[in-house]
Amino acid sequence: MNSENTEKLDNLVYVHESSTVQQGPELEPEAEADSGSESEVRKIGPRTVFIPLLYGFLYILIQVFALYIVIFVKSAPEILAQIEAGSLSKESFAQLMTPAVMNWGSILMAAIILPLFSFYLIRRAKKLPRTLMRERISLDKFLSSISMISLSLFLTQLWVILLATLAPHIPYIQAQLEYHEQLIELIMPEQGSLILMFFAVVILVPIAEELLFRGVMMGEFLIAMKAGWAIVLSALLFALFHGNFVQSSYVVFPGIMLGLGYYLSRNLLVPISMHMFYNFFGGFLPILLDVEKNQQGAVTYVLITYGIFILSGIYLIFSYIRKRRKRKAANLEELNG
Repeated sequence: MNSENTEKLDNLVYVHESSTVQQGPELEPEAEADSGSESEVRKIGPRTVFIPLLYGFLYILIQVFALYIVIFVKSAPEILAQIEAGSLSKESFAQLMTPAVMNWGSILMAAIILPLFSFYLIRRAKKLPRTLMRERISLDKFLSSISMISLSLFLTQLWVILLATLAPHIPYIQAQLEYHEQLIELIMPEQGSLILMFFAVVILVPIAEELLFRGVMMGEFLIAMKAGWAIVLSALLFALFHGNFVQSSYVVFPGIMLGLGYYLSRNLLVPISMHMFYNFFGGFLPILLDVEKNQQGAVTYVLITYGIFILSGIYLIFSYIRKRRKRKAANLEELNG
């Protein structure tokens, strides 16, 4: 993303802040000082780089640790037998990573990360209140955020269609799409484990990832740079974190929307809800409807997602028109007053 697009994002944030100041109650002096302003001088220091890297590494470490613990607990006899026979290899170990193991690994990871990261965020916010926004959520901001993430889901689908179209002509893209499908199969639920996948992928993973990327990382960026850059940088790290070309390329869209939703709503619960929404409709629902094998399920999924996209677009347009009218009315009242 170039500098011009980032400046546009900053302007969008500035317009939102201006309308909030006009419509909302005045801030107390202390709160005003804590909240900061877009014009204040910010400096990128060592902690701007160190803290995101530290907690990103910690997240990966806990993720791997949790996965290995689950593998050993579920398959200890088999692993010990292979060790005694000298037949344990990468291939045989990889076969132990079933969908149930992956989902249980995510649950154990979240059980460790949620209290650990939450403790850090709350403690940091006592010294730097601006790093963790917890304002009251308005219904309009919540619905606008859900509409934004649904639009990013539509963009994701268009991007995947484009990659699939290019794949026959570009061997690298073809190979990456095949690798992505293999990764998806790792979390595909076995018979009777849909509830386990829902709990892991739709509920716990979004909370854990938002604590890291919007909570820890974007919180650090917001005290060191303008909001537009903080949103873009956290989205790029969010994309790189997924570790494969296909997924990294398309999660940039939701990553930006999640950051924008967090900043405009000023409450971390909003991007968490957005992320749950995205994982449900983008990951869980296609599996629930069995879109790969069931043509009727595929048609149902397309109708649902496109219907949500259309409704979201309509809501955002009417919301924009309503807010613009309110601003005009406020300006006229100020001139007449």
